[in-house]
Amino acid sequence: MTTQTPPDPGTELPHRRHHHRFAMVVLAVVAVLVVGVAVFVHRVQPAEPGAFYDPPANLAAAKPGDLLRSEAFTPALPNTSGWKVLYRSTDPSGNPIAVSGVVLAPAGTNNDSGPRPVVSWAHPTTGIARRCAPSLLDDPTSAMFGAREAIANGWVWVATDYPGLGTPGPHPYLIGQSEARAVIDIVRTASALPTGAGTTYATWGHSQGGQASVWAGMIANDYAPDLELIGVSAAAPAIQLDTLVTADENTFAGRYLLSLGLVSWSELYPDADLDVALRRPARPLARSIAKDCVETKNQSLVVAPKVEAALRLPFAAVDLTTTEPWAGILASNAADGPIDVPVFVGQGLDDKIVRPWSTRDALATRCEDGETVEFVTYPNVGHIEAGDVTSPDAMAWIAGLLGGKAAPSNCDDLPAVPAQGS
Repeated sequence: MTTQTPPDPGTELPHRRHHHRFAMVVLAVVAVLVVGVAVFVHRVQPAEPGAFYDPPANLAAAKPGDLLRSEAFTPALPNTSGWKVLYRSTDPSGNPIAVSGVVLAPAGTNNDSGPRPVVSWAHPTTGIARRCAPSLLDDPTSAMFGAREAIANGWVWVATDYPGLGTPGPHPYLIGQSEARAVIDIVRTASALPTGAGTTYATWGHSQGGQASVWAGMIANDYAPDLELIGVSAAAPAIQLDTLVTADENTFAGRYLLSLGLVSWSELYPDADLDVALRRPARPLARSIAKDCVETKNQSLVVAPKVEAALRLPFAAVDLTTTEPWAGILASNAADGPIDVPVFVGQGLDDKIVRPWSTRDALATRCEDGETVEFVTYPNVGHIEAGDVTSPDAMAWIAGLLGGKAAPSNCDDLPAVPAQGS
């Protein structure tokens, strides 16, 4: 494993908004079970990646988005061509890295209708181990919410695994810039294949991927001026991090996800000592959790019953909101920077992870800052199903932008949501 030395977590990217508490942000931004839903055991973990996922020797000579390797496969979606890809991106320290993913396109030629627009999908949490990459699934399209609509519309669909999933780790879990670069670079990669892909794209993600999608909107102008981002869309993203952690830090799901975050960060940041962050009984448990994957297809949290019981015990040994380096890591990865393209957010009103009132408050701030925001809510929808339920509306919203329609905005009358504490 290559040792990485990320920049000072507090200076990675300036933000326009600052919150007072960021503790355990990892708890709130991932696709996990709604509290109270049964826990499943994934008895057969995915296989380790093969040689396809190993970075080539000439990586330093490649530019961001360059295609390093591709392998055609037959997607489960009808009339669709597919490729697993390895492409060049950038790690949290600014160094070149290889990232894996999937590219889909309508089968056949483009019929001279011009370059195809691209939708870049950002997936929810699958784990932090190499074998947790969605492209390793027998059917990588099984949890790509919206892919069917995108292909039917004649668009190209790209889906990054994120750094360190599939390719050598560590996976920079919830490190916003790292996720966003991978989401953007795979758009460049699509044009190197017979997809007809152009340079116009939109981002779309769920949960952890919602954070990645929003972050892509935050850095797009500076990182990829060669591409044209037309819109940012997300389902149940962690936008307002302080309120999310306040709501989730004592939940079973939150403690599970905190394990993933702290193990990842302990491998990325030299001073982020896991043994300082966690109580002694929790340390081996967290490391064990980090070796397993979330069941991608159904977005079920995967954990044995004995682990479930152990996770009900106190976990953190320090206040991560005030103790460095964790406080700086959390603060520098808040998805609160300005975006100058339209934003669409779908939110389930029964979400017990990303709370509806938190999402609404964050979007209200964007509205106050003059951004164009469309906020759509879904009664009786929880966190796990938000990506699937929201995807038809997200794809229709993207189609409207591509068709030249004015971006809708309900900033003047954002939908009501259940009050905090309800």
